[in-house]
Amino acid sequence: MERDSNYIKDVENYFLKLAGEGIMLSSMDYSIILEWQNKHVPKEVVFKGINQAFEKEKQKGSSSLRNLKRCQEYVEDSIKEYSPIIKNELKRAIDADQNLDHIVNRISSYIESSDQDKLKSYYTNLKEKFISNRSDTTENIVSLVSQIEKECNQYLFESLSEDEQSEIMTEAKSMIGNRTRHMTQAAIQESTASFRDEIMAGKFGIKSVLGDDNG
Repeated sequence: MERDSNYIKDVENYFLKLAGEGIMLSSMDYSIILEWQNKHVPKEVVFKGINQAFEKEKQKGSSSLRNLKRCQEYVEDSIKEYSPIIKNELKRAIDADQNLDHIVNRISSYIESSDQDKLKSYYTNLKEKFISNRSDTTENIVSLVSQIEKECNQYLFESLSEDEQSEIMTEAKSMIGNRTRHMTQAAIQESTASFRDEIMAGKFGIKSVLGDDNG
């Protein structure tokens, strides 16, 4: 698997955007990132774990995390969640096209079982984007999934009424709470979008296209 020369910097930047100003990574933090890189853990999986750590801290009433080590257990949980995909990539037991075919088939089953028009439209849009991006598929299928899901979540949000959009955004902003004073504008926007997508997933019953077949 090709080594990502920006891996450490990208993980560092993602953490610092959420942590806010005045925080620097320690040598231990860099060692943790290097360990994830050496295990070929996709950056998107690490990002999900870091975001979950900040969400949990917010629920506890804490305004910020000061070091990456405190995110480690949440990243490990994220690794476990996506381990079927990661293992497939590392072992190369299934090539990228076969992985994509598996995901498209999974989405097709979601479309057939959906009884809501908006949900069916969401999955149809998702399926079309995966098929149209077939030629751009790389070894990191998680990265492709993350990109396409973000695009489809944005499309779904824009299809909602103004009242629905306002209600969801108000809830998303409340989930961030007072943490905004410690965050950059980019981090606020990214976190708001992440919480918005979680709210829509719960509201419409959106299933992830990743994970094992028994989930």
